[in-house]
Amino acid sequence: MGVMNKMRDNMAGIMIFLVIVFVLTMSVGGLVGGADITDLLSGNQPNAFTTVNGQELTREVFMRSLQNERENYRERNGSEPTEQQMAQLTDQVWETMVTQILIQQEIENQDITVSSDELKYYFSENIHPSVRQYFVSEEGEFDYNAYQEAVNSPQAASFWTAMKQQVASIVPVEKLQQKVLSTTQVSEAEVRTEYMKNNISYDLDYLFVKSSLWKDDEAEISEAEIQNFYDLNIEDYQQEETRALQVISTEIKATPSDTTRALNLIKDIQAEIIAGASFETTAQIQSEGPSAPNGGFLGWFGKGKMAQPFEEAAFAAPVGEVVGPVLTQFGFHLIKVESTREVDGQPEVEARHILIEIRPSETTRDQIRRELKNLEFFADELGFEKAVDSLGMSTNTSNKLRHKDTFVAGVGSFQSAVRFAYLSEVGAHSNVMQNETHFAIFMLSEINPAGPRPYDQAKVSIKRKLMNEIKQSLANDAASALLTHLDAENDWSSMKLDDRDGLTYDRIEGAKGNASLKGLGRLHEIFGFLENAESGSISPIFDTPRGAIVVRLNARSDFSEDDFATQYDGLYDNLTKTRQNEVWSNYLLSLRENADVMDNRLRML
Repeated sequence: MGVMNKMRDNMAGIMIFLVIVFVLTMSVGGLVGGADITDLLSGNQPNAFTTVNGQELTREVFMRSLQNERENYRERNGSEPTEQQMAQLTDQVWETMVTQILIQQEIENQDITVSSDELKYYFSENIHPSVRQYFVSEEGEFDYNAYQEAVNSPQAASFWTAMKQQVASIVPVEKLQQKVLSTTQVSEAEVRTEYMKNNISYDLDYLFVKSSLWKDDEAEISEAEIQNFYDLNIEDYQQEETRALQVISTEIKATPSDTTRALNLIKDIQAEIIAGASFETTAQIQSEGPSAPNGGFLGWFGKGKMAQPFEEAAFAAPVGEVVGPVLTQFGFHLIKVESTREVDGQPEVEARHILIEIRPSETTRDQIRRELKNLEFFADELGFEKAVDSLGMSTNTSNKLRHKDTFVAGVGSFQSAVRFAYLSEVGAHSNVMQNETHFAIFMLSEINPAGPRPYDQAKVSIKRKLMNEIKQSLANDAASALLTHLDAENDWSSMKLDDRDGLTYDRIEGAKGNASLKGLGRLHEIFGFLENAESGSISPIFDTPRGAIVVRLNARSDFSEDDFATQYDGLYDNLTKTRQNEVWSNYLLSLRENADVMDNRLRML
């Protein structure tokens, strides 16, 4: 009955999967389907907050998916996601659901279906992988006997209903994928090149002419040249709308009275333990540290692993005694050392602890909130700026915020503040808002519409770009002059530039095409040259992000046809998967770029 238990354990996940339709991964073979998305994403829903090519995604369906992903996060991490992490999850779920809608639309446009006979085939002659995963033996093989047992079990009726729905939604996606990938090919030449990257080694010399050898004043750029570049490339300087806020904030931090409260609490706990209470049980109930579920157990640790005050107390404590309170940056600790030992001559202790954090109380939070509520009241009466002046406060200016941003300078992750910025007019102020670290009031001070980045803002980066191009050209010219003195035999280490110091020389032995050259990174063009060059050959000049390089091939390892034949199938499969992933990802990207997507999340979340 082990299989049946496994099936029951997985039923909740299967049903959530079918209801929520959170179905897409971006790699080949990773696509899984859900219930018919057209049944869930009804275009008749009045509260849709996103449309994809006219098809509506309702807030209710989206929030179910988001809640599911939030619960998955809790299970994976044992904690709630922060505001910033929640913002990332929200974007991920939304992007995934939009892509899923696009895939479903493509399936319908291309009239891709799955027949009843096909479904029978995937449950009889060729068991679908999404079904096989529930019937795997201890050896990792498909257990056909267990499968048949489940097929014939009346207890599994709901499981099979769900699985048939799942397979019925997966197969059309697989058919679309197969159609998209049908022309994907990998040649023998490409496999051979991949083999050489992994297996052929090269001995070489190189000379590197750094563009930084030339100073900025040797690459002078006129204002007219900068302006002309800006005019010719203005499309490259388009920027989305941004908004800026004036911010008044107060950090939420513990007060001396909060410290006293934590100290008194840890002392009370200590008294209970001295009176006979179990340290382990008390830690499970009272400790605020991550080890609480394990009775505060920390295991074995040596010196240098814990906060210094904690470490000093632990290594000085007699075995079996409770010491503390010990103050660290995490709060107040009680420590009980259970055993000691030496490992390689170094002392270690095995210990438990109870932690009481020093954190702002509700009284502290209420006091901070009241102070800002006072500002909010006067801002309503006098206007934000006059209220700030009358109360003798000063504001900070946020970073320029895009609508997808979550970080606000000075106060950290603050998605509600960004939402306020994009739902308000200049001069409007918010109510008192709160994130994990601050209470704050915001005033929308600036709206920068979408369009070209102003010339005055762009010219510094343009000037730097043009100067670097000139320096690169000078480095190429210097490398070209060197080429006239280089041959297969001479000592490259003695080479000098005519007018400046700093020429870099190095000899590398055993370099492979999938490796990096020291300090230069991966230079595929160089290894492309080396693959077909004869010993003693000197390369042309290659550009790098930091200068110009010339290479001489001294020796190359032999190509083994037998070893190539042995590795061929594996290399071919890996290259094919990589190519298919690229094709599929580009296909999805094309769907997304050409889609008419209305995103109303700012107003409806």
